[in-house]
Amino acid sequence: MRRAVVKRFGESAPQDAALAATLSKVSELAMLDELFDAAVLCASRAEFDAVVVRVLRR
Repeated sequence: MRRAVVKRFGESAPQDAALAATLSKVSELAMLDELFDAAVLCASRAEFDAVVVRVLRR
């Protein structure tokens, strides 16, 4: 997942480290699918990060 985000939005070391730590805790396949779709479809990294927060709050 992190790789897809970096390829899509570019590299940002502090954000990427935080994202990797967050995603390592996600084990539910439906959540990972939703986050992957967001990585592909979101217009910006900020929009993607907002989706991550929303998905993980459920």
